[in-house]
Amino acid sequence: MNKTAKDVAYIGVAAASLTAVKLALSWLANVELVTLLLVFYTLCLGKNRAFFACNVFIVVEVFIYGFGAWTISYVLHWNFIVLITYLLYRKKVRKSIIYALVITLTTLVFGLQTTLIEVLLYSFNTNFLQTFALRYFMGLSFFLTHILSAFITVFFLLPLLCKIPILDEENEIVLY
Repeated sequence: MNKTAKDVAYIGVAAASLTAVKLALSWLANVELVTLLLVFYTLCLGKNRAFFACNVFIVVEVFIYGFGAWTISYVLHWNFIVLITYLLYRKKVRKSIIYALVITLTTLVFGLQTTLIEVLLYSFNTNFLQTFALRYFMGLSFFLTHILSAFITVFFLLPLLCKIPILDEENEIVLY
């Protein structure tokens, strides 16, 4: 993809807003708007710009917090959010409830994926299933908050965001 100045500007603003909103809400455990914004950016800026913004955001997060097991989860999860949103839109899905349910399922998988990666990386010489179950259930309240937050924000806020006139003339997004 040949980047124009417009592409670079969109990607820069999108990546900066992802970082800003993550930092602004960091005091609330597992309540985030990154998922919502990635869905929105994929719909209104296109998959290529959204993928670039997503990965710039992840790199900035590594600069802020350092590299950890969460980095692997972020690369998988956030890029999958962009991909699944793109595929839904390409299949002409226009109902916010469908996006909200798919994102909710994806967020549920994120909790399992994060736990799996942490157990694989940090739990040596232990009973794998027992350690996995223990770590997952220890974080269950956080995972449930994250899942509920993802559903509520995508279901209620995505249709409102899609009415903002920042889109290219040919990319009007209508969700209901």
